[in-house]
Amino acid sequence: FLTAATLGCAVMASPALAASADVPADTADNAAKAMAVPNDNFPAEWFWARDEANWEKINSIVGKKATDLVVGDWHNGRDGGQPKKIEDYAGKPLIIDFWGTWCGPCLAAAPKVSALAEKYEDKINVIAVCNTARGDKMVEAGDKAGMKIPTAMDLDDKTKDAYGVQWWPYYVAIDSKGIVRAAGISSAHVEDVMKKM
Repeated sequence: FLTAATLGCAVMASPALAASADVPADTADNAAKAMAVPNDNFPAEWFWARDEANWEKINSIVGKKATDLVVGDWHNGRDGGQPKKIEDYAGKPLIIDFWGTWCGPCLAAAPKVSALAEKYEDKINVIAVCNTARGDKMVEAGDKAGMKIPTAMDLDDKTKDAYGVQWWPYYVAIDSKGIVRAAGISSAHVEDVMKKM
């Protein structure tokens, strides 16, 4: 989903990524492989993390119980709204897509993530949490981008902070028991993670 040309939101949110954006891909990949990957099921190259600080933040939530969502009303959700408690998603893994209305790569990924949600709907739940900044444009921006998955605006960045979001888009994978299994997944590897959940 993201290329070097569309790295803007990720670089804007992470100075470490800004530095790695100027580094040849093979060098950045080798650096990622040397970091402490939280789960052997998910190779380091599937993540945006490029330095110890990125991995430290990711490792602080991986393997722990997922935090409930602090979000507003759902758009594109089922009648009555989507659950906000992680335990209500129990029985199927959950992918959370953290995105922003101001983030070009997030908007570009929206139709692809929506297609993956449809493809794996019997196996995995996929929802989106829109960043508080310019969240008032969530419905308009999401609809225009082709986002068809349930999405709600983060309230006062509480969900973003609880999940340690470091760049945009930011994907978190939660297993069927409510345990965080991966965070900071690259857009290009969301489906790879879904296949392993």
